[in-house]
Amino acid sequence: MTVVKSDAMLQHEKWIAEVVAHRPKRSNDNVMHIEWSKYLLVVAAIAALAIAAASMMK
Repeated sequence: MTVVKSDAMLQHEKWIAEVVAHRPKRSNDNVMHIEWSKYLLVVAAIAALAIAAASMMK
C-alpha cells in the first residue's frame, strides 16, 4: 500500500529541506539566552524592599 501525499505536504517537505540546507553552520545560543535567575533575584529583592517599606509605614 502506497501513501499518496497531497501537494501541500510535498511543498512542506520541500520547504523543510530548503530551511535545513540553508541554516547557519554554527548557531549562537547566547544571542537570545535570558538569565531568568538574575531577573528572579531582582524581583525578589524589590519585593523584600516593598514589604519592609510597607511594614515601616504602619
